[in-house]
Amino acid sequence: MPRLPPVVRETLSPEQQRVHDLIKSTRGNVRGPFAIWLAVPELAERCLQLQHMLNYQSRLDKRLMQLMILIMARQSSAQFAWFVHARHASELGIAPEIVEAIARARRPPSSAATTGSSMTS
Repeated sequence: MPRLPPVVRETLSPEQQRVHDLIKSTRGNVRGPFAIWLAVPELAERCLQLQHMLNYQSRLDKRLMQLMILIMARQSSAQFAWFVHARHASELGIAPEIVEAIARARRPPSSAATTGSSMTS
């Protein structure tokens, strides 16, 4: 059961509805932190722009980006971010031992760091 009630678009202000639609068009749904962001639509829109820049315009390797997100999600106990990005990390070929080590706040085994594809683009 989610900790937040589902967002009902019809109960939102016009500005919140506009941002809701923007989130839904890129994410498929409005839940987790995105639902919270709707309380301040201008902030939500700027956060979405930052995410877009990091995801599509960053020169950082996508695997490195996922590792950084997982480390921060673990450090801050951000369960929603962990749930979403652990799957992304796996899809990008990050070894399960690395994800598990981060989940347990441990250093990954040195051999796990070399499995999968190179971390460079």
